[in-house]
This record gives sequence, C-alpha cells and structure tokens, in this order.
Amino acid sequence: FFTTYPEPMVQSVTSEGKPSYVAPDKLLGSSPYEQVLQDQDTIVALYDIPAGELHPRINGFFAKVLTEVVEHASGWIFARGGRAFLAYRPLAPHHWTEHRAYPHSRSTETVPTGGRVLVSPHRRNGTIVQAAAASEFESYAAFQAAIIALPLSYELKPTPTVSFTSLRGQHLQATFGEAPRVNGEAVDYGAWKLFEGTHLNAAVGGRRLTISHGELERVLDFNRLEIIDRVRPAGGPGATARGK
Repeated sequence: FFTTYPEPMVQSVTSEGKPSYVAPDKLLGSSPYEQVLQDQDTIVALYDIPAGELHPRINGFFAKVLTEVVEHASGWIFARGGRAFLAYRPLAPHHWTEHRAYPHSRSTETVPTGGRVLVSPHRRNGTIVQAAAASEFESYAAFQAAIIALPLSYELKPTPTVSFTSLRGQHLQATFGEAPRVNGEAVDYGAWKLFEGTHLNAAVGGRRLTISHGELERVLDFNRLEIIDRVRPAGGPGATARGK
C-alpha cells in the first residue's frame, strides 16, 4: 500500500526497477473509475474512464486453474473452478492475451503463467460475474442454460447501466455515478459500518475494532490505546475480559 499521490508514485517505483507499474496488463485492484455492486455471489462492475488516461482498458484475469472455458454465443463466458461454476459477461468488445508475470520484483522480463487475460480497451465498460456451487446443478450444461435464461439488459453510452436478475432472484440495477438498487431499493451506504462481517466489526468514527472467532474476541480500542481479549460464554451475552 502506497501512501503517496499516484502520479509521482508510479514514476518513482518504476525508476526503482519495477517496470510493471506502467504496464497496461498489470492486474490492479481498485480504480477511481470503477464502481462495484456485489449481492451474495453476483458482482456487477461498471467503468467510465475519462479520455486521456494512460491505459483506458479493463483486464479480466482467467487463471490457468480454470477449466472447460466456454465462450457462448450469448456473450457469456463459462468456466469451472474446482467445485464452483463461474459465469463472466463482458459488456464491451474484447480480445484475449497471454498472461505474463515478472518472476521477481526487480525483473524486467516476463514469463508466461499459463493463464489468460480478457482485455477490453473501451472507456465505457462493464462486467458481470455470477458464481454458484457445482452441486446446485445437474450438470455444467444445466448451469449454462440457467445463466443464459436470466433477464439482462444494459447500455454503455452515454452512461454504463445494467439491469440484471441474478441466480438468487435478486433484481440488480446499477448506473455509473448513482447508488445501485437491489429489488428496487437504493443501497444506503450511509448506514454501513466501517467493518461489518463475521470476524471484523467497527462503527464509522468509533475507533474500536472487534475481531471475533467463535467465542473469542479481541477489541482494539484506539480511543484508549488498549487491547482487550475476552471470551463470550456460550450461554449468554456476557464475557470475561482481560485488558492490556
């Protein structure tokens, strides 16, 4: 994680011997021009990249462990990953390239990994990913048929917009620059916690992070600079605590 501004960071890191930071096929995480809606095992990602950006494209990584990749005439791309079925729907024209990686951080030469990258060089763009357990379907072909039958409509101009009903029956609507909707209700990001999940929980501005695993809890209190370890009794809400 780099704490500096991105403009000088990319140039300085590249000059230090890491050329991948200016490579168009580097697999990065987030982007200011990307908006993602995830609902259960469905992801809708939209992109609106301004003109003049260095690499106006999106990369979709298909690792070598994915098998039985099928590019269907409907536009969906299917793959099997272990005990999971995957469906990937690019919304703009694309092509495939060989995935290559630097064998170490100071290398200037790349080597093939066996994977592929789906490259879509379009500023207004989008993708949909739907996953499911293989055990939910009688066959791989049955999974593909179920995905193809799902209602889907989208537009990329003037603004990327998607309307999609997922395998779970959720109606997902997303427009770049607007709050997405699930079953007609806008996602209220103002009600979100800073962390909210099975193992990590913290309120926005609370400066207290609770880490949980079973009956064990650790609280990191940045207001009092304390670490509190405690055990929640199985039969009640109380806990035995030890601070330090």
